Order: sequence, then C-alpha cells, then structure tokens
Amino acid sequence: MLFSLVLLACTDDVSDSGDTDLPQDTGTSNDADGDGVSADTDCDDADPEVGEGTVWYADVDGDGFGDPSAETIACEQPDDAVDNADDCDDSSSLAQPGDSAELCDGLDNDCNGEVDDSTDWATVPGTWPNLSTAVLNGLTHPVVCLQAGTHDPLRVPEDKDMTVISAAGSEATFISGEGTNNALVVDGSLVLEGVTLIEGYPAENSGGAGLLVDGGHLEGRDIVIDGIAGASGQTYGAALFFGGATFTMEDFEVRNVELSTTLNAYGLVLVYDSSGDFTNVTVRDNTVTGDNVWGGIFVWNGASVMTDVDLLNNTYTGNTVSGLGLMAQSNGVIDATRVRVLENRVVGTHGGGAFVASSYGELTVRNAIVAGQEAPFPPLVTNGGSAVLNVDNATVVGNASSLGGVGYFAGASTSVALLNNVIAANNSADEGSLWYGKDDGSYTRSTYYLFDNNVSGDDQVKAGTFAGGPWYGSGGVEGAPGFVDVGGDDATAWDLRLASDSPARNAGDPELLNLDGSVSDQGAFGGPDAWQ
Repeated sequence: MLFSLVLLACTDDVSDSGDTDLPQDTGTSNDADGDGVSADTDCDDADPEVGEGTVWYADVDGDGFGDPSAETIACEQPDDAVDNADDCDDSSSLAQPGDSAELCDGLDNDCNGEVDDSTDWATVPGTWPNLSTAVLNGLTHPVVCLQAGTHDPLRVPEDKDMTVISAAGSEATFISGEGTNNALVVDGSLVLEGVTLIEGYPAENSGGAGLLVDGGHLEGRDIVIDGIAGASGQTYGAALFFGGATFTMEDFEVRNVELSTTLNAYGLVLVYDSSGDFTNVTVRDNTVTGDNVWGGIFVWNGASVMTDVDLLNNTYTGNTVSGLGLMAQSNGVIDATRVRVLENRVVGTHGGGAFVASSYGELTVRNAIVAGQEAPFPPLVTNGGSAVLNVDNATVVGNASSLGGVGYFAGASTSVALLNNVIAANNSADEGSLWYGKDDGSYTRSTYYLFDNNVSGDDQVKAGTFAGGPWYGSGGVEGAPGFVDVGGDDATAWDLRLASDSPARNAGDPELLNLDGSVSDQGAFGGPDAWQ
C-alpha cells in the first residue's frame, strides 16, 4: 500500500509540471536500458545514452538567454526556450548579460542590476536633480539620459552642445513650460529624442511656446508639442519657431493647441530665415484665432524639405487666413512629398488654401491629398508677385469654397504648374468659376489630369470669370475617378486609392512611372513617390 502511494505522488508531480514530452508513469520502475534512470522518467528507455529530460527556460524575446522564473522539463527543446536561465528581462532583447552596451531606455541592458548606468551620460534625475543643472554641467556630461516624468523648462545656451534622450519616450517624458513662455529654448546645439513639450505660453512678439530654436541647431526625434494655450499678442510660430536656425525633425507632432490673440498669428510652425527637414510630421486638432492668421507650416525666407506630412482637423479664425496646410512666402521654399491636408476649416470671410505660394515664395508638392476643406478660398492658391506653385500627383476632392472651387491664382508673374492630378467633387458656392485666375501676368498649366463633377455657382468650368488669367491644359481624361471608398462625411476615413477600372489609372505623364514600373496613375497614389 505504501509503495502504491509513492508512485501516485510521482505521477501527480509530472502532470502538474505540464511536461507532456516526458515518459508517463506506467506504475512500474523498470530500467530496460540499465542506465540507472527509471522508465518512468527516461526519455528513451531503450538507449542507455539517453536519460532524463532537460530543464528549459522561456526565451520570449529571442536573445538566447532564458527567464529563470519560467522553466519546463522536456525531452526535446520547446519552441522559444533555451537551456540557460541567465536573462534579467525576458520582455526585451536589449536586456541580456555579457558585453551588451548600456542604452538610455529604462532597461538594465547588461543585467548588472542597474538601470541606465553608464559613464557615457548623466541621468536626470540621478546624476543631476534637473535639466538646468545638467546643462550647467554640460561640459562634464554633454549627454543626458532623461527619466520618465515631468521636468522643468530647459534652455540650451549658445555655448553648449548637448544631447538629451529620454529613457521612456514621448508618451511618458514631459518638459513643461508652466510659468514661462517656452518649454524648450535652443540657442546652442541640441539632439533631442523622445519628449512631449507642454504648458508653454506664447509671449507677445515672440513664439515657439513649445519649442523655440533661436539661431541654434536642433536634431529632433519623437517630439510632441501638446496643449499650448493662450497668447498675449502677436505670435510667431505658436507651437514651434525656427529663427536663423538649422534643423532636422523626425516623428514630430503638434496637437491640441488653443491659441487666441487679437493680433496676428504667424503659423503653428514657422520656419523663418532657417533651413531644415521634416519627416513624418502631424499637425492635428489645433484651434487658432487672430486678426490675420497664417496656419499650418509656414516657411518665410527659409527652406525646408518635407516628407510624409499630415495636417488634420485644424480650425483657423481671423479676418484673413492664409495656408491651412503648407505656405511659402518671401523667398521661402518648400519641397514636400506625400502630404495629406484633411478636414481643415476657416471661420471667416477671407482666406484658405491647402497649398499657398505667396510673394516670391516657391512651393512644390508631390503626391498630396486635399479633402474636406471648408474655406472662402480654394485648396490651391498663389497670391502676390512672382510666386511659384507646382503640384504633381495630387487628389483634390470634396472641398468647398466661395471664391474659385479649386484654384485662386493671382499676383503678377506667378506660375502654376499642375501635373497628373485628380480633381473631383469640389464646390464653389459663388457665381464664379472653379478656377479663378487674374489677368495680371499669372500663368497656369495643367497636364494629364482628371476633372470630374466639380460644381461652381454658375455650373461652369472655365478659367477665371473676373479677369481671366491665361489657362493651358492638355492630356485630360474623362469619367468619374473611381475611388475605393468616399462614404461618410469624414474625409480622414476616405480611401482615395483608384479602383482597378478607374480611367485615371496609367493615364499620367508617360515619362513618370508608378512603383511597379507601369505608366503613372493620376492622383495621389501614382508616380514614383506614391505611398506604398
């Protein structure tokens, strides 16, 4: 009776461990191969070279090191398991024993029991209590590993060259401008990664309440400006202002700005007398009110290359509003690829324009979507002398205005070139036309286009009815564009790819090719720079 009870206990142990690859207890303790291991636990009782199963440890992150808290016994190696228990964090392959380099990421990368410990940087808080102290000691520790939490405002002086990297990213790391005008000011040089800038307040005749780069250099990645509010006067770049600066900005977002001033507001983002690149940028859910308002991203006497830019659900109120998306003015130059300007609106009687080139400004846009705009002026605008607007492979659909349903082109010696565009279902509420071109030396050319179901107040499609600037068009196709899905009122939810039977497929400039090597489609999803 006692012998039977012992065997029952052994059977329960094996079952509880879940080791189904092990031999099951048959009620005997035979050792057929004579290797000293009972048949009950021998992985092959016919082979004396094979004995009990091996202890394996889970390796969820796949770094070759096992989790000591997750073991199993099996004759064969399970998937996602190893034979050592050396990992200190099995949730990340960046944490493993050995010679792993310590990173500023909130992990114990080398499994020595310390997080973010390195002689290559100072931690805040840790080495220094706050960012200001870290900057004062920047010559000793020019690299700062910023821990999660909310931090005081930061100013990088002209004589400093700093790197500030957050351990937890922008979702958990904040720099607050509460009680000051700017959350972050860069006069020197700064590499900044993984922070959200909050609670700045634009000063009169100043700007950059979230981020002000005044004559310095900034390399930014994973930067968010969130919730800037108020204004005491005229503002320049309410959220972000580059003045006499150089920069690169990657994975950048401006959101939830609520700015109100009785004076002028020059852009949510202003690039003035500066040059730099934007990549993967979103400007969304912002509200700006002023006398005269320049919205979106405004380049003034500067230059910027932009890639993958979204301007969504922004509202601008003013006597005059210029630029709901991108605007280049006074020798400002913008070269932009893959831009979406969706569901933006003007409250007022004068202004608009998703893409605006004004007074010696030059704006080139490739692969753009403009939809759901509500404004007095139409999506495409030139205004002021010698402005240049080039728009290639754009889809302009479902926009409403009162002066020119699609384009308003004015200003002496302006030039407008439109190539491979799909322009459909836009509405001009006045009794004018969809194209308004002043006879003042402006020049407009549209080639390889689809133009369908656009409605003006007098139900006519023609060059401007006021003064009638010169208009040239060729290579047009007829028919509905055949979008995949334009259901509902929210343009951000539309699928504006072309259906397989769309007349705009392979109907673009034959010298331009789609990514698959075929002749370019018209619209935003055609040509070599289209979304993939």
